[in-house]
Amino acid sequence: MRALAADDDIGMIVICQDSEERMCDEEIELYSHIINALAEVRQEITKPMVIFSPLSNGLVPAFIQRLDQVGVPLLQGANESLRAVRLYFDWLAIRRRVADEKVEKAFTPIAFDFGADKSLSERASKKLLSAYGIPVAADELVQTAEEAVRAAEAIGYPVVMKVDSPDILHKTEAGIVRLGLQSADEVRAAYAEITANAKAYDSTARVSGVSVQEMVPKGVEILLGVKNDAIFGPSVMVGLGGIFVEVFKDYALRLAPLDEAAAMEMIDSLKGSKLLYGARGAQPADVPALADALVRLSRLAKDHADNIAEMDINPLIVLPKGQGVKAVDALVVQK
Repeated sequence: MRALAADDDIGMIVICQDSEERMCDEEIELYSHIINALAEVRQEITKPMVIFSPLSNGLVPAFIQRLDQVGVPLLQGANESLRAVRLYFDWLAIRRRVADEKVEKAFTPIAFDFGADKSLSERASKKLLSAYGIPVAADELVQTAEEAVRAAEAIGYPVVMKVDSPDILHKTEAGIVRLGLQSADEVRAAYAEITANAKAYDSTARVSGVSVQEMVPKGVEILLGVKNDAIFGPSVMVGLGGIFVEVFKDYALRLAPLDEAAAMEMIDSLKGSKLLYGARGAQPADVPALADALVRLSRLAKDHADNIAEMDINPLIVLPKGQGVKAVDALVVQK
């Protein structure tokens, strides 16, 4: 143990030692000599030291007590123990990174009128994103079918149409979204259909109009989110959209605010991050633009922590390299 502790290439001493609670008295007596020797060496060395028992059926209380006296954890279960060791080194890496970070330059919060609604409409939520420089799909709010046609022609076909309401949060479920509209006739028909669906879904819902939006080209769909925890404060999340989040739970979560390095680390930690870098011959996505959006979202979350309980951008389309990102849908829920 002393020789291992003296080796500069060793960062931690991890010892596998039988310490099962159901050991017989003779075994406990025998192994207690080893435990005492390890406790003695612990007081002579400076390297971190962990002891684990390979099974997960309890530990000998006397062994726990003896090692506690010298500050050595006695863990149980090979998989659990080695995972704890890995997390310890992850924690050290985070501490080193934080220590090396330069002092943040001061940012002036951007004022925004959140209003009194519990949830902001999609259009209001995207207005907040735009205030922080996060690109959003171009849109125009209209009140009639003919206004919708004029807006679609100004934006350029194909277009998307959505009923804009702070009271209807699940637009697809309510049937108030239409995609890929290619002509004036399709726009008129869609306007009548989605406004009727909104009324049928919730006759008391407030409707500010119909949003006519550009149809953003295909890219990698990303989910960005904000969660304001009562203890830890605001955090931001990034995950690959679709089944990657829902089925594989493929996402990363960090406290706000972030810098660019932390944002890139979050993105690269995703299991499906290869999709952003051109997997299977696909064109690489604009990862730097995604990282920039994540940094801006973290600043937004920090600045307005008193107002925002949670926020979703789903999806954020990451376009091919050099073409940026665009938020297609967003929802802000206030405290």
